[in-house]
Amino acid sequence: MRIALIQHDIAWNNPAETVSRCSRLAQQASTESAQIMIFPEMFSCGFSFLCGDDARAAEKISVDFLSSTAEQHNCFTVGSMPALTKDSDRPLNMIRVFGPQGLLGEYSKIHLISFLDESQYYQSGNSLLTLPIGNVCFTFFICFDLRFPDIFSAAAKRTDCFVVAANWPDTRQAHWEKLLEARAIENQAYVAAVNRVGQGGKLNFIGGSRVIDPSGKVIAAAGAEEEIVYATVRSSDVLDYRREFNFLQDRREDLYRQL
Repeated sequence: MRIALIQHDIAWNNPAETVSRCSRLAQQASTESAQIMIFPEMFSCGFSFLCGDDARAAEKISVDFLSSTAEQHNCFTVGSMPALTKDSDRPLNMIRVFGPQGLLGEYSKIHLISFLDESQYYQSGNSLLTLPIGNVCFTFFICFDLRFPDIFSAAAKRTDCFVVAANWPDTRQAHWEKLLEARAIENQAYVAAVNRVGQGGKLNFIGGSRVIDPSGKVIAAAGAEEEIVYATVRSSDVLDYRREFNFLQDRREDLYRQL
C-alpha cells in the first residue's frame, strides 16, 4: 500500500483557503500513485478550538474535500476535523476515512490535553478504529494519543500500521521523534505520522512527518517545510518481522489488569 503523508501549512480558521492548498497537494500525490493520502490533525482549520457554527462549517468543508478527493483520484483519504454531535456545541476531534465509494470509518481523539484545557472545547472519544485498506490493517490516532502507549498496545496484534495525525509544536520535537519510534518498536508495526508546518495560535509547528518500519527504522521523513512523504507499507513485512522476533506473544495482559 503506497501512502502519502500530506505535510502542509494551515490557514488559521480558514478552511476554504487551506483546502484549496490541499487540493493541489492531493493532485501531486495522485500523480505519484498514492493509494492513501493522510492529512494532519484539524487539517482544514488548525488546532483552534472551533465550536458551534464555525466548527460545523469547517466540518462540512473537510468532509466534502476528503470525500471528493477519494472519488476523484480513486484512492483513500484520511483527515482530522471538528465533528459536532446533536447534543453539544463542543465537537469531537475526529478522523474520518474515505474511499472512492464513501465514508469507511471514524475515530475520535480519546486523550485530551489538560495542559491546553482541550476538554473545555472538545469532547473525547471512547473507541478505537482499525480498518483493513487493501491488505493492510490501519489503526488511527490523533496527536496527544501518541503519549499513551497502552492504547497502541491494545490494538497491536490486529494492526499493521498505526496512523498518527498531529499538530505537534517545535518545542517538543524530540518527543515527537522518540515516541513515534518507540510505538513502532514496542508494537512491531509501521507508524505513519503526519504533522503540519507553519504557525498557528502563537505556536510553530515542526513538520517532521515520517514513516517508521516495524523494527523502528525511519524509512521516509520530511523536514520543516510543506512536503509530501511517500512510503510503501506491507502487511507481509509486519508478519515476517513478528515471526522472526515475536515478543508480543509474551505480553501478560491477564496480569496487567490486576496490578
